[in-house]
Parts: sequence; C-alpha cells; structure tokens
Amino acid sequence: MRRFILAAGAIAALVLSSAALNAGVAKKIVPPPVAPASHVGAAPWILMACPALIVASGVVANFKDNRQLTYWEAVTCGLLYWFPFVVPAPTVAIRRHHP
Repeated sequence: MRRFILAAGAIAALVLSSAALNAGVAKKIVPPPVAPASHVGAAPWILMACPALIVASGVVANFKDNRQLTYWEAVTCGLLYWFPFVVPAPTVAIRRHHP
C-alpha cells in the first residue's frame, strides 16, 4: 500500500509541476521595448519651482516676520514677498481675551 501511495504522489507531483507542463517548450523571453531618447524641456522644472518657492518664501516670512504669506504673495509663487516695496506686508494684531 505504501508503494501505491508513493507512486501516486510522484505522478501527481509530475503532473502538477510547472516543469512537466512546459517540458520541451522553449520559452523566449522578450524584453520590453526601450523608450526613445527625447528632450524633456523646461515645463516640469517650472512646475516644480513654483511650489518650492512658495514653501521657501513662507518659511522665510515665518522666521523673519512671524507671519504667513498673504494671498497675493502665494499666488505669485512667493515672488511678491521678496519685493516688499510692491505691497507692504500687513501687520497682524493679536487679540487678547481678558476675563
């Protein structure tokens, strides 16, 4: 009985193995095609520069003036922050609640 179980297990292993399924078939692995070399252009760098300049201007405004960027400073990618003579920076009044 043991021989029968071992023989059945060996046959099942051969039938279910991938080596038996692909026996005699030569598989040719085809690599994916390579993308042609091309020039990217300046648009992605400009699109990445605007958020980076907004963050940098906001950090400097917070450190130096203890304030956030105004709407127009943020809309112009932070450039209006670096030219204070165009629009004066607003002063923020701190409200204090006294009981």
